Amino acid sequence: MAPEASESPSVFCTTAEGDAVCLYVCQDSGIAGLLPEVKDSLTAAVNEYYLATGEAPVITSGYRTLHHCASLMAEFDQEQLEKLYCRHGYPSYVRDLVAAREAKGSALTADEAYDILRQREEGYISWHLAGGAVDFRLPQANPDLLRDCLERHGFRVLDETEAGVPCWHATKTGMTPRIIRE
Repeated sequence: MAPEASESPSVFCTTAEGDAVCLYVCQDSGIAGLLPEVKDSLTAAVNEYYLATGEAPVITSGYRTLHHCASLMAEFDQEQLEKLYCRHGYPSYVRDLVAAREAKGSALTADEAYDILRQREEGYISWHLAGGAVDFRLPQANPDLLRDCLERHGFRVLDETEAGVPCWHATKTGMTPRIIRE
């Protein structure tokens, strides 16, 4: 997903010498809300990548609230919603978002999308809600190596550029999905 805050980066982790190994441009809460096992695996993966390339990957998004997810989803058209949220079936909340957008004749507001997501019967929507996923700006030095490092440390990596979102989405594997209605 798109960056959530200013483009002025903060440091996610450093080498023992203090060199920035990974940066982030999302809100601090996006990093603070990541699960400890996600932070640990992410730190190991980006350290491995940095040591091989000298490039500090940039995280553009981490933990999100349901309202924040709704604000992002409200802007997506049907094709984007389907590419991003229908990889394993067609959840009812996507149908409801598409139908509401068609009935309105324009994009939904964040609050309209939020109401739909809060009332959904199924679907976890995004691992961002549980602190189990991050988005990366596309790497410059060696994209294949970053993907390999993330996968070696237990992440599934999806390229979201096909859906018009300029990022890689990395989800920690092995977690149990749950519905979050906050």
